[in-house]
Amino acid sequence: MTIRCKFSPLGKPGVDSYEPGTILFENAPGIDKNTNVELPIKQGVYELMCCSGGGGQWCYIGCNVGSSGSFFKGEVYFDEDQTLEIQVGGGTTSYAYNGFPTYITNCIKCAGGYSANTTCPGAPPAPTLMDGMEVLTKEIYSGGSCSGGTLFEGTNRYGAHQGSGYMKLTYLRLEP
Repeated sequence: MTIRCKFSPLGKPGVDSYEPGTILFENAPGIDKNTNVELPIKQGVYELMCCSGGGGQWCYIGCNVGSSGSFFKGEVYFDEDQTLEIQVGGGTTSYAYNGFPTYITNCIKCAGGYSANTTCPGAPPAPTLMDGMEVLTKEIYSGGSCSGGTLFEGTNRYGAHQGSGYMKLTYLRLEP
């Protein structure tokens, strides 16, 4: 009796985890709100767009606006299947409150925009990158800006002062 089989010296060939261009997650919460989710993903390279909510304004004699949140856009690699713990932070219209942060636990944290005061509120730092993902490219890697607008052009003011935070995760390919 002969058993037919085929051996591959290089192992199983790579097969895409998803169809390239598949958007696995996209969210922009309402003002003064956060979105919290657990998202199971498969190994692969993704485009990640991530920004936090913008800070509120301060008014006494005239008004000053808060800063925008910090921003990241680039390609990232997850080397194994896992469940991501995600928070997308909203902006705030409240007097003297900072915007809410946007993050993926153990991967990235974008600080919320600072609230205005009598002068420029200062700007939050660039996102904190952690070792839960490998960063392949950084198209945008920036702190927010004082009295700032969004760095994600065409995305409805996401991250601008009093603007909602935003996150989008798009599958690109299997290997870096």
